[in-house]
Amino acid sequence: LAEEADDQPGIVVAADGAVTYRPFRAKGVAGDLENFYLPSRTDLVRRVAEKVVEVEGPLSFDLLARRVAACWEIQRLTQRVRERLEQVLGAAAVERCVVGQRVFYWPCGGVPAAYRLFRRAGDDPRSARELADIAPEEVANAAARVLSQQLRLPLEDLVRETARMLGYQRTTRQMEPWLREGIDLLIEQGRAAALDEWISEVPSVR
Repeated sequence: LAEEADDQPGIVVAADGAVTYRPFRAKGVAGDLENFYLPSRTDLVRRVAEKVVEVEGPLSFDLLARRVAACWEIQRLTQRVRERLEQVLGAAAVERCVVGQRVFYWPCGGVPAAYRLFRRAGDDPRSARELADIAPEEVANAAARVLSQQLRLPLEDLVRETARMLGYQRTTRQMEPWLREGIDLLIEQGRAAALDEWISEVPSVR
C-alpha cells in the first residue's frame, strides 16, 4: 500500500551535527489522477499525507504535495490537486504552521519552538530539498551550529555559512530571504544576538 514506507535506516548524524534527510518511500502506487479525487479514497490520501509528514516533517506544503501526488502518479501540481490536498489535510493528524507566504507541516504534537535538528541531503537524490522547502526553525538550527563553531560572524558571512551547513555550496539571491528569516528566528529565540551587522552566539543556560 502507498501509505506503507519502506524500512527506514537509523538516524545518521554527521560530525558537524547535521542529520541525513530521509525522504518518504512508498510501496507501490495508490492509483491514478482520477482515483485521487474519489471520495472513497479520501482516507487513503489523508493516511499517505500523515505518513509523509511523520517521515519528513517539518516540510513545506509544496514538498508534501509533491510526495503525495507521486503516489498517484501525478506529475503536475495543478490548483485542483493542491485544493484537494489542502481539504484532506484539514482533517489530518498533523500540525500546520504558516510562515509568511509559506505553509509548513509538522508531525502531530511537534513543537516548532523546541525543535533543534537540521538536516542535509544524503546519497538518495530525493533527499535534496529546495531551501524554500526547509522550515525556518531548521535554518535557525543550522545557523546556531555555525555560531557554535565561530562564536561571532558578520551577517553576510553567517548567511553564506548557514547555507553551506545545510548542504548548499552556493548562496543565490533567491535563497537569502529564507536564510535571513532563519537567522532572525534564532535571534528572536534568544539564541543569538545582533549588533552592527554582526551576529554572536548566546550560550544556552544549563
